[in-house]
Amino acid sequence: MNGLSIAAALILVYLLLLANWAEDAQAQQTEVRINLTSEHIRAYGNFVRDYARAHPSASAQITNNAVLNLPAWYTPRSDIAGGVLNGQAFAYFVPVGDAEGFAIARAGGPGARAGLKVSGVLRLPGSGVSAGALPSYIPNGAVVYVFN
Repeated sequence: MNGLSIAAALILVYLLLLANWAEDAQAQQTEVRINLTSEHIRAYGNFVRDYARAHPSASAQITNNAVLNLPAWYTPRSDIAGGVLNGQAFAYFVPVGDAEGFAIARAGGPGARAGLKVSGVLRLPGSGVSAGALPSYIPNGAVVYVFN
């Protein structure tokens, strides 16, 4: 009986360690996905920003990436979009939920002006402060990076 108890305890410890490892792996996977999405939004947004600087009076959603003169080596993700409004550039992505959206916005770092579009305005993560109205073509709930 004593040997059986020890074996059961070892199996339980092993299963707990395995479950903990699986949780850690999933958390790392989520962190990588959030950081990669943030990097893709910023990369695409830089091309939209260059377009906005070259066309300061433009105000439209970018529906054809050919206008951005993207380099041959860069293929933008199909789930990231952009637009310009009076010389200001926007790149955005619609996340699964607000928590993921705010995590992606925070991943942009302290220099990024990023947040979620809530009721037509940019809501900054953490502070809840609204940072100006956004174009109507950006859907509510989208993570938005703003480039000047």
